[in-house]
Amino acid sequence: MQQVYYSPVFFDRVGLRYINAIQREKLGLSHDVPWKRLIGPLALGFLSDDTMLSKISGFSSVTEVKEKNGAVTRIVTALGQVKNNGQTTQHKEEISFIIDTDSFFGKTNINDAIMNLDKLHQVASEVFQSMITEELQATMEPMMT
Repeated sequence: MQQVYYSPVFFDRVGLRYINAIQREKLGLSHDVPWKRLIGPLALGFLSDDTMLSKISGFSSVTEVKEKNGAVTRIVTALGQVKNNGQTTQHKEEISFIIDTDSFFGKTNINDAIMNLDKLHQVASEVFQSMITEELQATMEPMMT
């Protein structure tokens, strides 16, 4: 039997996805620290309004952005619970702010795939940085012990 090798010349989609869960208590912050001190108003939507905040029982938002480099970024922000994965002694689940960033290119030449992944990593980093406040950035900085 003759073997046939297939050498694709393109991918239908090249993507990179990051899901960030902002957990106040894991950052050493009280659960009473308002989200608007940590997350920018564009990402917070209704959660940034003090009069609405007490009425909100759930939150999620989906935004799709066309990037200058031709990529598309789908950003989902939401409140949710992150379950303990067993690696820590923390047993309590807390409400977290989720930033789910899925950046992708459509049809991509095989030779450009790695370079495009680097571009997508840059896009995802910029999106995340644009959504958080300086206070959260400073809180997340590595600490010397």
